[in-house]
Amino acid sequence: MNSIELLKSKINTAFSENSNLESLGMPGLMSKALADVKLAFDTPRDALPSRSVTLTLFSYRNSGKLQTFLDVKYVCFGVGQQVGDDEWCLLNDSALFKKLLGLVDKYQLEPRRFRKCYQGLLSGYFGYHWHSNKTSEDGRMNWKSLRAFLDKRLPIALSETSAGSWFAVLEEHVNLLKDKPCERYKDALLANDFTELKAVCNTLGVPGDSWVWEEAIISQVEAACSRPEAEFKSHLKPLLKSIADNRVSQLLSIRCVTFFLVRYVACNYKEEHPELRDSAVRIIGNPWLNTAMWDAHVQNDNARIMVDGWLKKRLIFDFFSLLSEDGSADQRRLNYWLRFESAIGDMWFALGPHARHNTGVDFKQFRERAKGRLLDLENGGPAENNAFILCLGDLIVVEFGSKGNACYVYSNTQLPFELGKRQWVRADVELKSQSKGERFIHRDGGSSGVSWEEKLDDWLCPRLAWRPSKMPHNLTTKHTTNRVYQSPNQHVIRRQAATQLPLFDESEFYKFTVRNNLTVRDLRIKGGALWVITHTTDQGISKMLTDFGFKYKYGRGWWKE
Repeated sequence: MNSIELLKSKINTAFSENSNLESLGMPGLMSKALADVKLAFDTPRDALPSRSVTLTLFSYRNSGKLQTFLDVKYVCFGVGQQVGDDEWCLLNDSALFKKLLGLVDKYQLEPRRFRKCYQGLLSGYFGYHWHSNKTSEDGRMNWKSLRAFLDKRLPIALSETSAGSWFAVLEEHVNLLKDKPCERYKDALLANDFTELKAVCNTLGVPGDSWVWEEAIISQVEAACSRPEAEFKSHLKPLLKSIADNRVSQLLSIRCVTFFLVRYVACNYKEEHPELRDSAVRIIGNPWLNTAMWDAHVQNDNARIMVDGWLKKRLIFDFFSLLSEDGSADQRRLNYWLRFESAIGDMWFALGPHARHNTGVDFKQFRERAKGRLLDLENGGPAENNAFILCLGDLIVVEFGSKGNACYVYSNTQLPFELGKRQWVRADVELKSQSKGERFIHRDGGSSGVSWEEKLDDWLCPRLAWRPSKMPHNLTTKHTTNRVYQSPNQHVIRRQAATQLPLFDESEFYKFTVRNNLTVRDLRIKGGALWVITHTTDQGISKMLTDFGFKYKYGRGWWKE
């Protein structure tokens, strides 16, 4: 039986009365059959021999030549593939990549061949991991060139009469070849509706680890940041969780968190956001240790200062609650040092054995937040004891977690211990050195009615030439905003009595100098004057200083006895 007779026999059998024709009336089975046909013949995927593609890539790398159309097609499908021990990739090779695009362009008058090359390049475009930290800058630039090439040449690929229907889908969703590929879907994505994007990616053969899904996250983030303040904040926590759960690349994580930070710092109400704070510290870094990272990526000093304040407050809170000996908050010491948050230049935490090795979630999170500023505390007494080291201007303050320990203050030029040069510090002979520092006991004055906070403020603040805006704890009243500060020699600074003007409010004065970024030199403890180092060109500042009772001395600044 020859081939024609065999075909006739099979056709007759198929349409004989004994044949089961029920499936012809079953849409489900017919749809499945159609899908199978499309999967085999109407798809951007092309089952090429991987070995042949790899060998052709090696040959092109070594010779810089592609002899046949088949060679060009193979290289197009392997444009984003890594080969060799050095993981060479054609998209990272600017010269050979540019030459390949020139060779493909020569097939424009042969639409069918051009379409095959286009199909291969499109596959490499979707599969290239340009968000990866390992991707070179040349690779990213070449990938953008490929995007522009595919966008501009799409009409040529569509001109081929037998082009698959997936080309029509690409034409409809040509946004995937633009600068913001997923912006079209941003509203649906913000509502966690990925239906349209998934359908398009399935039709175009976009792999599951493609950059497209990362760009979808960027579009979600941008959509959230474009919303009004309350709505933006409602999306913030779940989106941060999604970024962490999807384990996106570091570069993408930085982009997303940067969007959030810049939007958040523009809000009217910038209450502390724990998830944003911890994400920023984990992904970008500690804002006072990694300023270069913040400057390079965030480029918003207000956002850095915001997170800096959040982090310092959280670390201070953790020390006086989580790291105290009995695990309960030492509320007065906590409140006292929280007032100094904006003046703290740096801080270190010397941990005893208990805090170093504790596997609890809170301890792990604390160690993560304080990374880069952790020391081992030796000879610290109880295993639960820890030390907190604050850098305030030219002074170094040491507090301990165990109650009953004094506070020690040192000049940074006469430190009995080293910071940043070793991973440990001794409590007994280094952090508690009375010969090189000042020792303060957290004990209120019984007969004077002065709190230890007020006494420490009166010693510490003049040496910093700065005072917190919030008043210290007072033993006699809960409302201390009108308290007059006293200098270390206990003389209250008054305006001239004859004028009957109110007392010089040193607290308001220091708040004024901080707001206007003025330099203050307090020489009163040495018998000198209180100086503000500025000129008279700003009339508003000059008027306020005059109201505070200051006089101007040419070439030096404003002074007050």
